[in-house]
Amino acid sequence: MQTRQHFFSGLDSERAYGYCRAVRVADRAFVSGSTALESGGTVARAHLGNAYEQSVQAFRRIDQALKELDLSLGHIVVVRAYVTDVRHITGYLQAHREFLGQVYPAATLVGTPFLAHPDLLVEIEVEAAG
Repeated sequence: MQTRQHFFSGLDSERAYGYCRAVRVADRAFVSGSTALESGGTVARAHLGNAYEQSVQAFRRIDQALKELDLSLGHIVVVRAYVTDVRHITGYLQAHREFLGQVYPAATLVGTPFLAHPDLLVEIEVEAAG
């Protein structure tokens, strides 16, 4: 069996529910759905109602996880993003362009009626190879 490298971001939910922010096996890494949820289980006031700011926070968490696994945003090959309302697409796409505009990963954007917390507007997961 290949060695698995785990990265835990420190959110209480990771250990409580049995998952981690990211896993690397060989040259592939998988980053869990990342959001603007803080360690206390809430969304920071500055991010409430703002899909762009929540997306930026999620991409920062993804970047941190990939760095811990000796990869970078440039290694991302697939992005799956979930937004809770069509009005949030523009904010998400602005952040996607800022973080991945020169990477050009395969990407899917899905509308969903809710995420794990009622204040979350955006959730992003990625796969990377390198």
